[in-house]
Amino acid sequence: MAKMIKVVKVPVRITEENEELRKVKYRALYKVMDEARYLGNMAIRYAIAFSLKDVPKEQDEHGKQIPLDTKIYRILTKERRHLDAGTVATLERNFASKLFRNSNKDAWAGRTSIPTYTSAFVPFRHQGTTVRQTEGNEAKQFIIEPAGFKGKWLSDKLISEVSDKSDINPDDEERKLGLISIFSWKDRGSLEVVSKIASGEYRLSDSQIQRGHKGLMVYLTYSFEPVKPQLNPDKICGAQLGAFVPAVCAVNFGPQRTYIGKGEDVWAAQSKFRSVRRRRQSREGLYSKTKAYEQCEKEKNWIHTYYHALTRQVIKFCLQHGCGTIQVEDLNKVHEKDRESESRSLLRIPSKFNDFLEYKAKEQGISIVKVNPRNTRRRCCECGHISKENRKSQSQFVCEDCGDPNRPVNADYNAAKNLALITGDALQEGYIQPNGQSSLTDE
Repeated sequence: MAKMIKVVKVPVRITEENEELRKVKYRALYKVMDEARYLGNMAIRYAIAFSLKDVPKEQDEHGKQIPLDTKIYRILTKERRHLDAGTVATLERNFASKLFRNSNKDAWAGRTSIPTYTSAFVPFRHQGTTVRQTEGNEAKQFIIEPAGFKGKWLSDKLISEVSDKSDINPDDEERKLGLISIFSWKDRGSLEVVSKIASGEYRLSDSQIQRGHKGLMVYLTYSFEPVKPQLNPDKICGAQLGAFVPAVCAVNFGPQRTYIGKGEDVWAAQSKFRSVRRRRQSREGLYSKTKAYEQCEKEKNWIHTYYHALTRQVIKFCLQHGCGTIQVEDLNKVHEKDRESESRSLLRIPSKFNDFLEYKAKEQGISIVKVNPRNTRRRCCECGHISKENRKSQSQFVCEDCGDPNRPVNADYNAAKNLALITGDALQEGYIQPNGQSSLTDE
């Protein structure tokens, strides 16, 4: 499996017993952060200027073209005051230039704008950075000493700029920047990650310190080799976007199932966004049915976040039960006459759900199979009987052949179970009955 790269957020404060020196370190760190933000924005602007067609390309003494990163780094080095050369190189090459390259084409096409650094931050490298657990504390906390913030960073010149007192003269050890984590009892997951970083199990890479509304925050970027779980490719999980429950998972062998999310939460959110849209159209003098539905930015963000949460739970279910395959519905194969009944769900964009699920499954070594969803909501997962009358409501399913009217089955679970049972040739054309025969038509 490929190496994975992730980020963990660590709330921190400066470790310094001397109160006066601690205040000086806070002011000095904020000043360095502002300088890093300024140089980062300058790097992006120079990248835009040097990438224009009419700008001549600079060459070295051997006639070779000087790389863009090198040209910008030389300019930033002349402008830097308190940042060390290594931090400037990290800022330019790993942050500013990468940000520009990822958005340059879309910016020229008019799809987006070149992003800028708006928050006070400073990057640091993994070489020389130490993360260690504190001794003698009941709560597990960690001390982080970033590279580039050793004794030289808190120079006399920097101290004179941030403090009016002239009697502050710390030694080399006191000039270092030490940050201690201030985790709460809710941060058990982050605690575990930082513990593995401190022990060397996870490798630390380029990270940054950022100033937020609640204080200092360290973003530790780490990489690790994921352990491939023991999964059975013949054990299939059917993942279904439900009409009553946001998402349901079921396996082909056994009664294991899970209901993810609450329909009430989705209905409340959709009602809120619908009301906002109607008020906006009322202000513009438009009748609500004369204009196509347009999602606002908040609704797009909510959908994005909610789909991420759903797909994470699906992957967690598969890992718990050893499912090596996930089968989801492919609405492109649904006939037009069946599209309304087969694709009815609480969430409107199943393709986004499938995209998020696919890349998360790939990280865990789980294969994704898209199947024809025909009759999944009408077919009984126990006997295979297909009828429109089987589904009594959006939430209840009672088979006319083998069902008990007094004990209805969750209709979304029945559909998810049918997705998990699809095998063989029916992956493309229809469904396999329990006796091994295909059923491709409605009754």
